[in-house]
Amino acid sequence: MRRLVFFALLVSLTAFSSRSTLACGGVCRNQWSATPQKGAAPLSVYVYGESTDFNDYTIDMGGERILAPTYAYLDGAPCYGEGFHAEHRFFCPGTYTIKVTNPADPNATTSKSITVLPPPRYYLFAFAGDNEHEAYIATHVSTSQRNFFYSTVDWGDGSSETFTYALRGLYAGTPNHSYAADGEYTATVKHHYEGQYCSWDQTETILVKIPVVSLATNPSTWGYVKSMYR
Repeated sequence: MRRLVFFALLVSLTAFSSRSTLACGGVCRNQWSATPQKGAAPLSVYVYGESTDFNDYTIDMGGERILAPTYAYLDGAPCYGEGFHAEHRFFCPGTYTIKVTNPADPNATTSKSITVLPPPRYYLFAFAGDNEHEAYIATHVSTSQRNFFYSTVDWGDGSSETFTYALRGLYAGTPNHSYAADGEYTATVKHHYEGQYCSWDQTETILVKIPVVSLATNPSTWGYVKSMYR
């Protein structure tokens, strides 16, 4: 009877050990991921993973930074080991290769690619200033709040300036600019993005006709208000 009880206990312990191993994910593996894999600049990418090596991994963030990840001891499912994570912000559009290297086995370096896209194009509008030879360029308020470092406008007549968007009626706009002569001018608005490792410009253009046909199209003037009641 004692032998039967001992045998039953042994079988029970073996089965429990097997279930525990399966519940814990079986044989643990080193694994990691990067997210998001695609998004608009500036894009923060989070790298996280699990390791049983207990080694100090290095994470190459697309050639811009070599990070020593932050670790957290894992004591349970899916395995016993260490969890690691790191984060980096990419400012410029492009494709970047993130590499995770185990210093104990440099040949086991693994990599993943992420794609940083430019923000969506923005729309420009030309409005009259205080007279028919003045104009300003406007865009949607949400566009003016993007995370660029500064913005410039080239008025198309040989003059340009750095400016800060100001709320002008329903839009955000540049200061007024006075043109010296009648004609058609191509104005260029440039948003300059700048990070620690790179910089880039996003540019849009618009045709400005001088003299401006009607002040009533200007949402920040009295002419616009009067036009609503015609």
